Amino acid sequence: MTGARTSQPRAFTLIEMMGVIVIFATLAAVISPVALQAAGAHRRAATQRDASERAGHALERIVRLLRECPPAVEGEPAPGITAAASDSITLIDGSKAELIGTTLWLTPAGEAAAPLCADVDAFELRYRAADGVADTIADPESTQRIEVRLTAGAFELRTIVFLRVAEGLE
Repeated sequence: MTGARTSQPRAFTLIEMMGVIVIFATLAAVISPVALQAAGAHRRAATQRDASERAGHALERIVRLLRECPPAVEGEPAPGITAAASDSITLIDGSKAELIGTTLWLTPAGEAAAPLCADVDAFELRYRAADGVADTIADPESTQRIEVRLTAGAFELRTIVFLRVAEGLE
């Protein structure tokens, strides 16, 4: 048994282990801000997407309510608007849309009021005659179209609703 040495596996030394820890700590220090920034951007994008979806849904429901406005008198082309204001409208069948505080409320005909969209910054209705210019808020039965503006968060949505009853399309 002369001179044959068996080779044993070599282990990490303390210096090598500390070097690996320093490298990993440096990588973590570089990557952490980038990961936190990406997470924040994702959170902001999700919040904006949610706000746009809520505002879009609310505007769609308001447009549907207005477009299907019942006539004031059966067979007549005058819309059945019983109360008109810049931030609310009440129809002859009892349906209503109104901004109370920062919540937009919708009351379908024969149903209870329900919140349609929260955190609304502005909800504005402008009542127009057939020429599209004359304001008819004082005489809502002569309204032919309604301009709707809804602002929620960073989103402002606008549309013009042509009343079917005023167009003779009941």
